[in-house]
Amino acid sequence: MTFVRRAETISPQEKAFLRKKQVVTANALSALFERLAIPGLKYKDVLNSSVPQIAIAVSGGGYRSMLVGAGVLAAFDNRTVNSTRGSGLGGILQASTYLAGISGGSWLVSSLMMYDFASVVKLRDMDSWLLNEPLLEGVPNFEVEISGTNIMNLKSPVADSGTMDKGDTKSDTKAQSSLAGIMNKLLKEQDSDSNTDIQKSILRYYKEIMAEVRPKKHAGYKVSLTDYWGAALAKKIFPRSPQTVGRTFSGISRMESFKQGGAPLPILVSNCKNGAANSASLDSMLMEFNPYEFGSWEPYLNAFSRLSYLGTELYNGKLSSSENSTGQRICYSGFDNAGFVTGTSSSLFNSVLLYLWQIASSSEEETFMAIKDILSVFSLSGDGKPGKSDYALYEPNPFLGLSHINQTSSIVGDKTLKLVDGGEDGQNIPFFPFTQSSREVDVIFAVDSSNDSENWPNGTSLIKPSKRYNSRNKTWEFTTMKIPNKKTNRMLEYTTFPLSPSYKEMSDKGYNKKPVFFGCNITGGYTLLSNASLTANSTSSYEEEDVWLSPLIVYLSNTDLSYASNTSTFKLTYTHDEMSKMITNGYNVATQSNSSYFSQCVGCAVMKRSFDRETIKQGLLFERHQPHIPEVCSKCFKELCYN
Repeated sequence: MTFVRRAETISPQEKAFLRKKQVVTANALSALFERLAIPGLKYKDVLNSSVPQIAIAVSGGGYRSMLVGAGVLAAFDNRTVNSTRGSGLGGILQASTYLAGISGGSWLVSSLMMYDFASVVKLRDMDSWLLNEPLLEGVPNFEVEISGTNIMNLKSPVADSGTMDKGDTKSDTKAQSSLAGIMNKLLKEQDSDSNTDIQKSILRYYKEIMAEVRPKKHAGYKVSLTDYWGAALAKKIFPRSPQTVGRTFSGISRMESFKQGGAPLPILVSNCKNGAANSASLDSMLMEFNPYEFGSWEPYLNAFSRLSYLGTELYNGKLSSSENSTGQRICYSGFDNAGFVTGTSSSLFNSVLLYLWQIASSSEEETFMAIKDILSVFSLSGDGKPGKSDYALYEPNPFLGLSHINQTSSIVGDKTLKLVDGGEDGQNIPFFPFTQSSREVDVIFAVDSSNDSENWPNGTSLIKPSKRYNSRNKTWEFTTMKIPNKKTNRMLEYTTFPLSPSYKEMSDKGYNKKPVFFGCNITGGYTLLSNASLTANSTSSYEEEDVWLSPLIVYLSNTDLSYASNTSTFKLTYTHDEMSKMITNGYNVATQSNSSYFSQCVGCAVMKRSFDRETIKQGLLFERHQPHIPEVCSKCFKELCYN
């Protein structure tokens, strides 16, 4: 059995999934384009020759991102009432091949899949998300002004954790005094008998969490705060999942909706911190989880391991010498607990617990003792240092000793992989899984609910990856797209992520408040890496229809269309009314408040790379007039494209 493979193409399991998915995608898109009725669009010809591959990427941002993203998915879901009437966009979700999330976006992705790809509306109406209960029992909501100080930049009580730096002193003081007041109010009510009952209830809750993690610890595996955080998270975002308590992320591949190709392939993204000097986006190490595999496409690893066998001791991709009493090599399963994997992608919340401990340590005795009782469940000791790491610990490391990687690299030299929140490096939208040529993604719907300024996005999640992929000084090289130009007999090689606007341009032109298409101009919107003459072996490339072009990005930014959806990342409870309004606002972001014109533009975006391949085939790469592009689409691209 092969446990680890080189990342030269997608896995055999993913290829088999795609064969089923293409049929579903073609049918869903056919119904969508029939309804959109874009004049001059020969969608049947396109679908007969090459079915567009669609990905949806949902940013981090706690419940805010989960709910706004849920609204976007509801708009794209043909099961949502009115989504298939008129110019509705219902069917895009069914047509999507991939669905990725980071942090709060990962909560949405995992919860949908754990409920066997149930619709957002059904999950909302059946109270399948327990958002009216505190996400972390006993921990209050943080107000916008507190989260705005960037709690992750406050000094950590863990001196050697490497995940937080010293922040602004004035902001620190303000946040500390505010949090201390909240905790005192929550846990110290004079002559209140009911408060004691509340404390006991909260303590009981955390002891239940501890009991869920205990079997992993007793099996001999290292545990971290992320194990407890993941267990707590699962209780809120998929508490009534039809799976058993031992639900795994790899188990998604056995769900009916997934086996039949109805659901997209889910992907969660995390950052690997092994040996990382910092978390700068140019050299951060990005890892992905999908139901089949765990690993990375990029040169620092370029390998994937079988997800279902995480927890098995491997060396250079093979079973290690560990044997049982009968001399047999041992394989393990169940390590990829769905809560743990989802928590790994959103582990910044570990720091909330650590920070609350710091606050409690300087509070009055009654408050300190109450919080100590709660956090002692997580093995936080009396001197303020954690008994468990604030990294998610993946030991044994499935990539230990891989021979094709420099053995001085800590990612193959350490017994433990240390993973953190996928958005910690500022790349808060999971673009990374879809810039790989072997996945052939044509369009990414990027839902950005980041907290960049007053809990609204400002484009950082676009600007960071743009710098990563277009920097000539980056640590390692990425996949490139090679575009043959028949007219000049040249082979043009470009980066795979479009150039982004500056922060000032994002703000001045309102790109962070309206839909924008990035990467429209494949010869002017990317960094040109080389421009060489076509060789005899490459002259036929332009004759083929399978020229790979990096995906067009349809950027959907969280903005106030029907509700002020800039709630704090650390708002840990939502009423049913608040949840519904957040979802409705996300729906309006996706449809631009049911604009029939925008719906047609979305259809054009889905077909954009098909148009581009035809442009290359006809030798019209640098021509202004391209008769095969419908007039409506040309208008959409002129108005909505950044480049």
